[in-house]
Amino acid sequence: MALGIVACAQSSNPRGTPPSQWTTINPVTALTATSFGAPPSNDRPWVRLNMPASASPEELKAEVQDLHDKGIAGIELGQGAFPGNEQLVALLSKANEFGIKVSLSHGPTQNPAGYSIDDDNARKTLAFGNATVEAGFNWTA
Repeated sequence: MALGIVACAQSSNPRGTPPSQWTTINPVTALTATSFGAPPSNDRPWVRLNMPASASPEELKAEVQDLHDKGIAGIELGQGAFPGNEQLVALLSKANEFGIKVSLSHGPTQNPAGYSIDDDNARKTLAFGNATVEAGFNWTA
């Protein structure tokens, strides 16, 4: 009876192609026991903060503290209400204290006075994709 053993390893270049040009502007940290256990901030997750219009600056600071304590590296703010000046100062000052990045995303789902998604300065994106999938293709493979 013959017993075969197959060894697999993670390859940084699995298909023998040159590394993507994106790695020069978005480097990926090598996966090691150390980087997995304590990843640098550029490899830690971001979350979306759904902010109600009534959120107090104190509550927003507490939310940022909680996110920091849970290892979050960035906050995308764009769902719910758009922050007022006091709310934004509270978010940014607490986030700066911990080195957390803040992204003001596409805007609120509740339109504050003076803001409209139809405004000429509002960000608009048209995305298009096209893929040919052959019969019998297995997406899980």
